[in-house]
Amino acid sequence: MAMEMAMLHDVARCSACRACMVACKQWHDLPADFSTPFNGQYQSHADLTPTTWNLIKMKEHTDSMGKFHWDFIKFQCMHCQNPACMLGCPEGAISQKESGAVVIDEDKCVGCGYCRTNCPFNVPRIDSERNKSTKCDLCFDRIDVQLRFGRFDFLAQVPADFVWYASEYAQARFLQWRQVSC
Repeated sequence: MAMEMAMLHDVARCSACRACMVACKQWHDLPADFSTPFNGQYQSHADLTPTTWNLIKMKEHTDSMGKFHWDFIKFQCMHCQNPACMLGCPEGAISQKESGAVVIDEDKCVGCGYCRTNCPFNVPRIDSERNKSTKCDLCFDRIDVQLRFGRFDFLAQVPADFVWYASEYAQARFLQWRQVSC
């Protein structure tokens, strides 16, 4: 069995530069998305779209002391261990790879929207021009050929009490890797 992968997003180190959004668009050859007009805030897009598969969500606010804050988080498909989107697809167009990536087969997808209805995070989007569902695919094609996203040296510095958004299997594999590699 292949090692299950997980997307690691450290909000303590993220500067909301959106390089992850740009890299996703470049890798998948997705066009620029101008669906959200500029409204004077740092938020680039209101939500995920058929051509924006991951998003840095921003919240700007001022605390009771008058200090300005930016709170942000990366939002995309969670690649659930038991994906509700896959279970809800009547065409069998959604599958889960050995790596854990939940992917849509566009040849089978009819754009019915049941995947979005069933997703607890409301992630899949329907491309009305192509009548297909779209979402983050965890760059499964990069994982399949073991093409790395860059250097993984920083993983050795992930604290043991890190909050995980991955299966117990993926967590255990990561901790095992860390013991051997570090």
